[in-house]
Amino acid sequence: MRDVLVTIGAALPAGCAVFADAGNTGAAAIHHLPFGDGRFVVALGMGGMGWGIAAGIGSAIAARDIRPDGRVVVIAGDGSFLMHGIEIHTAIEHDAPITLIVLNNDAHGMCVTREARFFPGAPSVNRFRHTDIAGGLAAMFAGLPVRTAGDLLTLRSACDELFSHTGPNCLVVDVDPDEEPPFAPLISRGTP
Repeated sequence: MRDVLVTIGAALPAGCAVFADAGNTGAAAIHHLPFGDGRFVVALGMGGMGWGIAAGIGSAIAARDIRPDGRVVVIAGDGSFLMHGIEIHTAIEHDAPITLIVLNNDAHGMCVTREARFFPGAPSVNRFRHTDIAGGLAAMFAGLPVRTAGDLLTLRSACDELFSHTGPNCLVVDVDPDEEPPFAPLISRGTP
């Protein structure tokens, strides 16, 4: 996730607002997203999953009239998307300048990490079957630009394209569910 967030950060439009959702995505964004001169908001604590999506959409709708060239970027995990991602419909209806980036690890990633740490050998209840989020959004919302990225070059190209778009759009990036998030209580001793 570090390389993914560094690539996204390098492409962020000047002055944009970024909302990072909870879980692995939020932890990784706090530690690895290079952020410039805009606003950075992260959902932490209990009940945070999906909050960044709604907050980002609301911010994009409100800011559209203040800064017509401004863009809001939401970075959320697939668990957050599966809980609240369909709120992208509100962004579509209001033509909000928002890019929803879904980091899809087919899991509640931080929960997978906790399971491995505290219940080694127990079967995981936090891994999902693969979900084609990009395909689902493209099928549901005709005209919504949706891209996927399987490598960093494609990711950078998709960011450049979508961040320059005027309305809502979505980018889905598959990431590893077994990558430990940069969350101090869960980091193995001796890990840099």
